[in-house]
Amino acid sequence: MALRQRLTAALCIGAFLLAGCASAGAGQTGQTDTGADTKTEDRTAESVKVLVPTGAPALGMLFGTLDNPDVELDYTEGTDLVTAELAKTDGDYDVIVAPVNLGLKAYSASRTYQCAGVLTWGNLYMVGTQEDVLSGPDKEVALFGENAIPGMVYNAVEAASVQAQPVWYPSVAEASQSLLSGQSQAALLAEPAASAAMAKNSNLKILADLQELWYAQKGTDQKGYPQAALFVKDSVSDAFLSGVQEALSAVDPETGSAEMVQEIEAAGPDAIGVPSPEVAVKSWTRQNIHYVPVSQAADDMEVFLGQLGMKIPEGSLRKSS
Repeated sequence: MALRQRLTAALCIGAFLLAGCASAGAGQTGQTDTGADTKTEDRTAESVKVLVPTGAPALGMLFGTLDNPDVELDYTEGTDLVTAELAKTDGDYDVIVAPVNLGLKAYSASRTYQCAGVLTWGNLYMVGTQEDVLSGPDKEVALFGENAIPGMVYNAVEAASVQAQPVWYPSVAEASQSLLSGQSQAALLAEPAASAAMAKNSNLKILADLQELWYAQKGTDQKGYPQAALFVKDSVSDAFLSGVQEALSAVDPETGSAEMVQEIEAAGPDAIGVPSPEVAVKSWTRQNIHYVPVSQAADDMEVFLGQLGMKIPEGSLRKSS
């Protein structure tokens, strides 16, 4: 069952969001005679119901909609509910955040939710105590997602340079546990699990950034691969989407970490699916959360889908009005 978190206007606090709210400032003080104010009023007056998986996508939508009191976020663990809702032609959700490949595949069947933009750009890292463990044939590297996106990305950009013996685990949590217990000398981990592991063992560090490797080897525009995207109904306005982009561009964990921790605590770390507010904020940059409209992300999506033997379905990409 999805976990529901109603966002309120009171959540728009903290210095790190003031810059993002600057364009809305006049409207919030009662001055309503400018074009910028009208845009803000239109955006905040739009009631939008969002379904979003826990983890990085949930963090992205939390901070991407803090200045919009009319947004309702439903968090769900895994993709079962996401898949079911994407298949509906008359679903309750206006926006569904989903893995890019999953959302595009669903559009081919239901033709309901178009891809509006990419929210997260990969969060995979090789973690270990020292660089040479990956080149040791007598060492073990813990991996996860063998038949899913993590495994595909690892095999595409990192596997050829690793001589350590691979052991595939059912989940990132089990791969992390293998590393922490000493069973494995390195592990493929996703943020924020990577930061959580390093917090438990100060000798652990990032050995390789798979997003950097993807960028270098695939020649993409963005650093990383298009991981999760916003799939929207026709009724969702461009103003809502630009609001998400503007809000996320204003997030700065360097100067606003205390406020970010407060917002995550208010929403509930368990509901969002993060180990702790502090770990979520510390790993924010490595989670690669930033919204890129589909008009600017389509080329990178084609590269990513090509690795999966897929193409972008006709009509699946939203065109701005």
